[in-house]
Amino acid sequence: MVAHKVGWVCHAIIIFSMCPWLTRSYRDDENRQAVMSAERSSGKKEDFVNMSSVTLVVTGSIPHSDFIKLVKVSSEPVGMTGDQSFIETLFLDKVPWYETMAWKHELYNNFRQSVETAKNDGYLGGEDADPFLRFLHMCPKEHSYESGIYEWVSARRIPEDVQENIAQQAELFAGAAQSLQSAVTGVKEWIAAKKDFAHWIQQKIEEEVDWTRVLEREIKQVRIFLFMENIAGFGNTLLLKRTEGVLKNMKFNISSNSKPNTHVSETLDSVVTTIGMEPSSEATPEIISQRHPEWKVPSGNWSQQFLALVTEAYDFQPDVVISAPATSYDYNLRPLLATALGKWEANGRDSVKVALLTYLRPKMKRGANEHNQAMFQDHHSWVEPLLAKKARLPDWPTIWLGEYDSGSSAEESELQAPIEPMGVGKNSIGVLIPELDNQLQQPFSTDVAKVLAEKAESDLVLFAYLHAEEPVRDYLLLARELSRQRGSRAIVVMTRMKCVPRHDHKEHEFRNMQAMLQNLTKRDGAFRGTLKVIRAESGGSIWWNPDKMTCDEVPKKDLELP
Repeated sequence: MVAHKVGWVCHAIIIFSMCPWLTRSYRDDENRQAVMSAERSSGKKEDFVNMSSVTLVVTGSIPHSDFIKLVKVSSEPVGMTGDQSFIETLFLDKVPWYETMAWKHELYNNFRQSVETAKNDGYLGGEDADPFLRFLHMCPKEHSYESGIYEWVSARRIPEDVQENIAQQAELFAGAAQSLQSAVTGVKEWIAAKKDFAHWIQQKIEEEVDWTRVLEREIKQVRIFLFMENIAGFGNTLLLKRTEGVLKNMKFNISSNSKPNTHVSETLDSVVTTIGMEPSSEATPEIISQRHPEWKVPSGNWSQQFLALVTEAYDFQPDVVISAPATSYDYNLRPLLATALGKWEANGRDSVKVALLTYLRPKMKRGANEHNQAMFQDHHSWVEPLLAKKARLPDWPTIWLGEYDSGSSAEESELQAPIEPMGVGKNSIGVLIPELDNQLQQPFSTDVAKVLAEKAESDLVLFAYLHAEEPVRDYLLLARELSRQRGSRAIVVMTRMKCVPRHDHKEHEFRNMQAMLQNLTKRDGAFRGTLKVIRAESGGSIWWNPDKMTCDEVPKKDLELP
């Protein structure tokens, strides 16, 4: 067994110890050679997948500007998931290998329809659209929520049909590379022309705001209160930051009977809470505040954060409130949020009491009436006077934005207002068109990203940002096929190797990327130690403990070799 110190990783720096971000690379060469020798002598065909032509580099979290630049310089296809990252991939002119998560099937289906629409509108030809749609169809997909399958168990091996599917993907990509690239260009241009969220939100604000009140002020500014209640990871901070950038760039020319063509600027107040986050989330108020000191990020329990959010809004006295994205919210919290920041009525009953009970009911104990009554009274004693302040404030419209291609009607939303879905679908309001030139011109922030970009100038460097474990396996297999076609080694860069400890649900059995990697690379795993893995995270690496079903940080020097 050999632990490798790979020379190219340090690039011009020859001494290994001078590359502090490099952890450890490993490949069980001795074991692989022994297995292959035994199988050759017995006449038995090799029953494992030889990954010796692939190197996996796990970088850990890197600055977004480095992320963007690595996507730009990498070879195609680019492994990608989510929504805004997917849009960025298109606007970087890269063919996406798109992983559809359980809650993103609507986005995937609408994107396929947008390809057809772009074709019909003349942005791309059928000879380009057809192979692009076939390629997208081959990419990995979790079971949709509509399927009724919410949890499943991943096969931490290589089923027989997977390799055939991967070979077909590689063959299609090689044979239709020009058409795939033309399709990406056409769809990107269609999105920019037809689905620019900035156009929709400016028109919506112009329609909803009471401009008479704005024009009466000495300083002609429209007050926009932007908030996000539930940061579901750092990807959503980028979504909020881009929304904030769109709003700050808006200019209005408003006319009234006494003030024709008056120029109106904006003033913006942004608040982020983590009321609905799971305790294990890394996107804590403290870390969000460090990354975005320009935002107000309250900490504490839900009541402290809710109080801070609502107090900030009432002190700001906005002309319009914008929520992004509303679909992340705990349904039980929605009536309380809508009562505080929107318009919500309880059919003649006390709206504040009904909204508060809706949120607290799941937290109440069955049969403990005195305890439950005390809990309600304790919260009502501060919630009711807090929300009573709203009646003394000028009225404002509230715009509830949904995640990409995920919205709902006023009846379905629990907000008594529609959730406007962002995205590319027919009924969606558009996407945040990424402005990437500035990030592409910035120098690299991390050594590992800089070295990988330099390697991409001459080598086959592939980039993937994925969410679940089977796509990790399949993208590595695709890299192997592409390296065969090119006749060179493939370097696969993954910024995330998520590890999921066991909780009440079973996510640790199908989205546990680290567990999949360990299973593939162990001595009797599908790769039999032939995959070279470089752990380049800062600090230790998160390792899956299959006995305790926990995710533990392990110093790089103590990582297990296959």
